[in-house]
This record gives sequence, structure tokens and C-alpha cells, in this order.
Amino acid sequence: MWLKTETSAGSEPAVRGIHVERTGTRALVCATEPLDLAGAGHFLERARPLIRNCEVLIADLREAEFVDSAGIRALLTLAETLEADRKELRLVIRPESRVEHTLSLLQLLERFQCFPTLELACGKEPAIA
Repeated sequence: MWLKTETSAGSEPAVRGIHVERTGTRALVCATEPLDLAGAGHFLERARPLIRNCEVLIADLREAEFVDSAGIRALLTLAETLEADRKELRLVIRPESRVEHTLSLLQLLERFQCFPTLELACGKEPAIA
């Protein structure tokens, strides 16, 4: 169970490097492949259905080797969609990773809520009410 304080409502098998889980009002999408031109579309396909039934979408990018412009666009699209519904996107990224480096270069670390561990991302209460 990825969030110990709530009962898991189910998980789905990984499809093309993207794994999703739902629990309570939070949902988790894990990318195990780069968020590039090939992977960003699959990432959005798996993440979008989760938005309907969650208050917080957590994108675990610790296993994503890198993120390119298509991946950045996918993350921005998710964030904008969630924020329009007063929901939030949280990113889990490895410190010193290529993903963190890219977000830093693009000055997007402040744009997203970023956490170094899944536990920290799950433990924070929703900020948008």
C-alpha cells in the first residue's frame, strides 16, 4: 500500500512504463520510463482518468531517467487541469537527478510542488481548498 493512512482502492498493472494506483482522495501515477515524446502521451493517457476522483495527483518520477519538452508539457497540462478544478499535482523527484536538473534549468521547481520521497508527498494535506 503506497499510502499507509488510507485503504488502497486498487492498483492497475503497468502499461508502457506507467503504473497507477488510487487510494481515498489521492491518486498515484509512476513513470518508470523517460517522459519524452514517446512516453509523455502514455503518461497523460494513464493520469487523466485519475483526475476525476482525486483531490491530489502524485506523479512519482524517481524512476524516469529524464524529462524532455514533451514531458514538461505533459506535467504542465496536468497541473493546469488539476488547478482549474482546485486540485493539486505533486511531483516526487530524486534529488540531483536529470529530472530535477531539467526542472531547475527551466525554473519550474517553484511551479510544481516537488518532494524527494513518496512518503513526504503523501503526508502533506491538500493545500488547495
